[in-house]
Amino acid sequence: MESFPSELLWTVGSAVGFGLFWVALCRGIAWLSGWRALARAWPARGLGGSGQTWRFQSAQMRYATNYNGCLTFAASPYALRVSAWWIFVAHPPLEVPWSQITARTARITLLPFLKQPFMVLTFAGVPGVPMRITPRLAGRLVQASGEQLAIAPAPEA
Repeated sequence: MESFPSELLWTVGSAVGFGLFWVALCRGIAWLSGWRALARAWPARGLGGSGQTWRFQSAQMRYATNYNGCLTFAASPYALRVSAWWIFVAHPPLEVPWSQITARTARITLLPFLKQPFMVLTFAGVPGVPMRITPRLAGRLVQASGEQLAIAPAPEA
């Protein structure tokens, strides 16, 4: 019974330590990926209105940071809204007007004979922060934007 206070202290200290570690990790990933730069440029303000939503989506951003199945994309005729699961602190929702987004097709070579297509979204005013998404999601965004988002073809190599 004498060890109860020390066990409680150790448990509480571990939980607090893990919480601080998680917040620091999420902040580091948000900075590394460029999410923080996008959030500063286009914080969610509710301007997008209602539109279509796709949950459990994936994207790859700067320095090969991956958001696998934890993003929600919402598109309206006015803007694209991207948000991460609530557990990913330091990742506030983004709301980018379509006029600030350009898209292009690209391919990554997995093997010499296998090239995987993907789409790259770039954002005006925030250079060097690409968002790579699947062609299927990109097609949905083009349709939901009312064709305001146009996808440029991949340059021939």
